[in-house]
Amino acid sequence: CDLLPNESILYFGDTAHLPYGEKSPELIRKYSTRIALHLVNSGCKAIVVACNSASSNALQQVKEAVGESIPVIDMVHPVVESLYDNKGNKNVGLIGTRATISSGLYSRAIDRINESSQCQIELKSRATPLLASAIEEGFYNNTIPGAVLEAYLEDGYFNNVDSMILGCT
Repeated sequence: CDLLPNESILYFGDTAHLPYGEKSPELIRKYSTRIALHLVNSGCKAIVVACNSASSNALQQVKEAVGESIPVIDMVHPVVESLYDNKGNKNVGLIGTRATISSGLYSRAIDRINESSQCQIELKSRATPLLASAIEEGFYNNTIPGAVLEAYLEDGYFNNVDSMILGCT
C-alpha cells in the first residue's frame, strides 16, 4: 500500500475449495488458473499467488494463462532468494502441505541458486497436513496447533536447521 498508494487491491480467498494442500496438482492448477483469469478480467495489473500449495503446483500454468503482460508473484521464489541474503543459512527446514512438499519446487529453486552461489543451502522438508487444517478451522489461539507441531517435530528431524520456512498457513 505504501509503495503503490493509488492502486486498489482485490483479494480472492478460495474458501470453497480449502484446503488446497490435500488436492491433486491438476485440481490446484484448475482452481488457480480460473481464479487468475477472473482477477485479470476484473482489471488486476499484477497477481500474487499467496498460497504455497498453489505457488508450488500451478505457478507456470497461472503465468501462461494470464500472459506476459501481467506479473505473477509467487510465495516460493522470494522466500528462497531471501535465504541467500543471510549467509548463516546453511541448513533450512521446510514444513508445508503435502501438495507444497511433494511438488519439489522449493528444492528445485534452492538447487538452481546453489549452482551459482558460494553459499550452499541444504533443505530438509516435511509435510504437515494437519497444521493447515487446524488453523483454517480456527484453532490458532489454543493448544491444538502447538500439539500438532510438536507431533510433527518431536523426532528431531529438524534439530540442526538454521532457519525454518513455514510453507503454509
